[in-house]
Amino acid sequence: MASIEDTPCLFALDIGTTAIKFVVFDKNLEIHYLEETEVHTYRPAEGESEQEAEEVWQKVKAGILKMSKKFSNPLSLSFSAGMHSIIPVDKQGSSLHKALLWSDLRSKQIAYDLRKTDKGMKLYRETGTPIHPMSPLCKLLWFKEQQSEVFDKAAKFVSIKEYIIHKLTAKYVIDYSIASASGMFQPEKNCWHPDVLKLIGIDEDKLSVITEPTKQVPLIKEMADELQLPKDFTLISGGSDGCLSNLGDNATEVGIYSISIGTSGAVRTVSDKFITDKQMRLFSYKLDEGYYVHGGAINTGGVALEWLGKEMFGDEDKPLSPVEITKLAEASEPGASGLLFFPYLQGERAPFWKPDIDGAFLGLTIKHGKKQVARAVMEGVLYNLCYVMGTVSDLHPKPVTIKASGGFTKSDFWLQMLADISNCKVEVDDGTASAARGAAILSLRALGLEEGISAKDHFDGKKYNPDKEKHKLYKKSYNSFVKFMPEVASYSEKSVD
Repeated sequence: MASIEDTPCLFALDIGTTAIKFVVFDKNLEIHYLEETEVHTYRPAEGESEQEAEEVWQKVKAGILKMSKKFSNPLSLSFSAGMHSIIPVDKQGSSLHKALLWSDLRSKQIAYDLRKTDKGMKLYRETGTPIHPMSPLCKLLWFKEQQSEVFDKAAKFVSIKEYIIHKLTAKYVIDYSIASASGMFQPEKNCWHPDVLKLIGIDEDKLSVITEPTKQVPLIKEMADELQLPKDFTLISGGSDGCLSNLGDNATEVGIYSISIGTSGAVRTVSDKFITDKQMRLFSYKLDEGYYVHGGAINTGGVALEWLGKEMFGDEDKPLSPVEITKLAEASEPGASGLLFFPYLQGERAPFWKPDIDGAFLGLTIKHGKKQVARAVMEGVLYNLCYVMGTVSDLHPKPVTIKASGGFTKSDFWLQMLADISNCKVEVDDGTASAARGAAILSLRALGLEEGISAKDHFDGKKYNPDKEKHKLYKKSYNSFVKFMPEVASYSEKSVD
């Protein structure tokens, strides 16, 4: 990476659930610095998933300071962040409870009950957020029922991105896309939904001020000094990681879909209209005044390989790595000799939105070994995503090109498998920095420096064209997967009564 220590640059942070990415771009969106810091997730009991907001803040602060010491002329700092987190804070902005993450299931009974009502469907249609324990709406109802002392004491309820921005600016602001993912926002009206506020029992002042993603917010002097940032430095509100991945990968045109696989996975496409699904299978989130991002998220992506390597093929002390698992999978033929894997290891979001279904292997026989099991797991994750993509294309133009992002882009084998299964061209640039690039694009817009620059001007990544013969083999296996999906989901679903 070329050095731009003294020339104007853009700082971008992508706050994920497993790591924070610190990225420095020049004004042409070329990357000159990329570093990751792990974030610890606490799981005190089954179904509980939380982070300590102050720990995340300290890592953010240390990462920004490291960048500012290396690059002396930053123009702005923009944010991407994971969706669906919620933190109750007091009047001083200190957290009253650990941040509940998207994967926290404590509100699952509340979600089930609300989802079955006409009110739940109405709220989905008007907010675009499926009724599910991931939603801050359901999490706040859980706080109200189970943590009433914390609920009553809270001055604000914020996401992790809002918490960090408040530390830097003393302002509580929330962009459209993070607000969209809360289940409390009306995208077509750019306001908090009054019926949701009434349902939860809070006033609007308990939530942040809604802003466009290019909103510039000044840093407080003490923080600018501590982080060694210039006096004219500006903070850009930014957006959610999913929406910004589409922007960063230039997946904003008709027929362009984005597929990301990290710990979990998602399929997204973009339109200029707010569109929801009659069966509540998909989300619809607002990025800015021109774009709505539609799609579905799955709970089990790359974590399936981690599980396989540790629990099935290895142990805590010596797990088999994803690279080793991939080598095993490569030694098996497409279709894994008839073995199917249904990747519901952590319940599922799209298309079922049921937190209590289990994963399964189907067709397992004595002839299957590690090679077929490894391949079936990798195929199963993609079959699941391709099914969700088909659901998205029920409401939107069919995919012509897939832009890939997330940790799975490190694997040529998995990317080619995606092209072969989907029968679509797959493109990947620097897939691990897609959301941060989207945040940097917002900075360029906010500063009036975009001048036609977009991610497409800098695509120099890899392309994977589908193999027609392998697609025929996968199609048979995929059709079996789709046939048995509802049966597996219905059989394995537990009661939450």
